[in-house]
Amino acid sequence: MAPPINQNIFDKSGPRFKAQQGQKIIWNHNEDENGSDCLDSNIDLQNIRYPDCPVRMPLYPLAGHFSGKSAIRSFFYSKSDVLNNLICCVFGSSAQQVLLGESGTATLVYWLEWLQLQNGGRLSVALPSFFCEETALAIRDQGSHIVLLELSEDLQLSHASIDFAIQHGCNVLIWPNYFGYRLRNQNILRKARENSILVVFDEAHTFPPAQPCSYELPQEITLFSFGVNKPLAGISGGGMYFPDPVMASQINNFIESKRRSWRSMFMAVTDDTKNVVYTRLRWISPQFASLIRPKHIASSVPHISDTPFPAMNHYHSEVAVARWRLRRETMPAHLEYVAVLQSEVLKLWSTFSVSMLSPTCDVPAMFTIRAPSKIRYSLSEALREQGIQTAWHFYPLHRLTSFQDCPREAMPVSDQLASEVLTLPCQWAHTMLKMTPLYLLPQFANIS
Repeated sequence: MAPPINQNIFDKSGPRFKAQQGQKIIWNHNEDENGSDCLDSNIDLQNIRYPDCPVRMPLYPLAGHFSGKSAIRSFFYSKSDVLNNLICCVFGSSAQQVLLGESGTATLVYWLEWLQLQNGGRLSVALPSFFCEETALAIRDQGSHIVLLELSEDLQLSHASIDFAIQHGCNVLIWPNYFGYRLRNQNILRKARENSILVVFDEAHTFPPAQPCSYELPQEITLFSFGVNKPLAGISGGGMYFPDPVMASQINNFIESKRRSWRSMFMAVTDDTKNVVYTRLRWISPQFASLIRPKHIASSVPHISDTPFPAMNHYHSEVAVARWRLRRETMPAHLEYVAVLQSEVLKLWSTFSVSMLSPTCDVPAMFTIRAPSKIRYSLSEALREQGIQTAWHFYPLHRLTSFQDCPREAMPVSDQLASEVLTLPCQWAHTMLKMTPLYLLPQFANIS
């Protein structure tokens, strides 16, 4: 078997840091007759999720954009209630069924801790290997046992994967939608439920739905996020929706009991005030805020011992509410640009065998293509020279040392996906800022 990456991904020795230094980590996705992975330079699993370089066409143009006037105003009030109402309208639910937090991961971790207590202290979570490593690490650190599943070519889970989760006694299944909304197989969902598996729809890449929406949002436990690379192009924050009001009430009570037992009133007010001040300063001046960064925000992975309580973190909602409205206003024009860009990219890069991902129900939240592994890095570099920022997303978890002890299926598709996906700058925010995706076409035509 190919050796795992022997480091923690947050250290300077990690694959993300190595990739930023121009070093490649290459594995093969095929297995020999003994089930061992063989090395092959055709599969490039280098991890560059958010390359940091000055460009004229950034992936996320609203990063750091928040007016000083709004930041000062939000010192005195929060739009968390407005955001809550918007989310409730999407799900057709009450406010008590929505839990907002510092991030989607933070709320997920608290829900899993509550569920673990209900389950007698043990919890097994099944999720795809092609998954956010920070969230997976937070789940592992929370104490849950992780089982890694394979994806199909159309970015879905299969009957075989659900059978694998059942065989390993999983209590929870996290099923993401990647880069856009796709309908899930109802027979597979039914099989999971019949075997007492709680299914979480991970809609971090798709929530809120574009309007007008061509599908009805299912009444399932749903995870969402407002990060910079998510549909709202926010600055942070996220949460979960619970269709069962009883479960939602119990989770809120659980969080409140932890808050009362862990922090005195003085410490609660002090910590929350520090968080508000830091967040507002980050909106006004990210450079200055980084100098006074609170220690507990140093890692992107929330830990039970140092993550602020989800029920108290509504500080990013001012941004989310504003951008929810802007996205809705911009979407008609953006839909037209995306359709043209998809068609033109396939024409211009036909010689590279570039393809689109499996179709989504609506406009993709991220414009992501599949480029053959042997040319993806070169293509990304050529675009960078044209001033166009690109990225690829998830490094497969089964390749990281932190997850080597996790039961897993064979992962040929996950490795292939990780080596081929390439995200181009085409958010609704580009359209709103008059950085229309069509401006990319002359630069794309220069790539040979």
